[in-house]
Amino acid sequence: MNKLSSLLVLFTVTSGLCQAAPDGALDGLARKIQAALIGPEWQIVKDWGSISLVRTNVQFLNGMQLPPGGLEYLWKASSFTADYRITIRLEPKLNQTEYDMLARLRRDVIAQRAVGLDVGMDSIVGYSHAARDVKHTIELPGYYLDRFSVYFYSSDEDFFLVRPDAVKSTRDKVIKILEDACAKYATASEQDGPANGSHPGRPETNATSSTAGSSRSP
Repeated sequence: MNKLSSLLVLFTVTSGLCQAAPDGALDGLARKIQAALIGPEWQIVKDWGSISLVRTNVQFLNGMQLPPGGLEYLWKASSFTADYRITIRLEPKLNQTEYDMLARLRRDVIAQRAVGLDVGMDSIVGYSHAARDVKHTIELPGYYLDRFSVYFYSSDEDFFLVRPDAVKSTRDKVIKILEDACAKYATASEQDGPANGSHPGRPETNATSSTAGSSRSP
């Protein structure tokens, strides 16, 4: 079976052939998250395969290309208000070999899109946009729990700054719950860039799924 066929089989297996609903695992996570939240600002929405935390009226500021001006001025002049969402989704479990296959594929696709980018701010922005698009197309779980892979998303995971600071504090509490409750995929070589390391430099982002934690293989 060639690489393309293997990937097609992998995507087929992980695209909805879940035989057991993850309700029990989600219920446990939901109870821990509910206990960690303070105040009525957050709404928790749970369906059969995911938990979402939503807070309205959060300020966002694009941190990639800030125009000249003090930060306080930029928050007033360039920010926008929208709902902020944290989502934890459980899907059929990927083993470490399957995870590594998808990680390599994602790095290769990002590398292909970064070809021709020169060093400089424009290349950093272009690379960051390419990496973001590919990450959303080829999703990787950060954790696994029982028979499920655990996918984490927050509205600021690309390059947005958010206010109030309590939003980030809640995000970090949820990540800590996942770190304590779940096992982590090994990501020692995961850089989300070309395999040869020749991509343009890129700024650090709020990539919450790569938070520090012990790495264990399924």
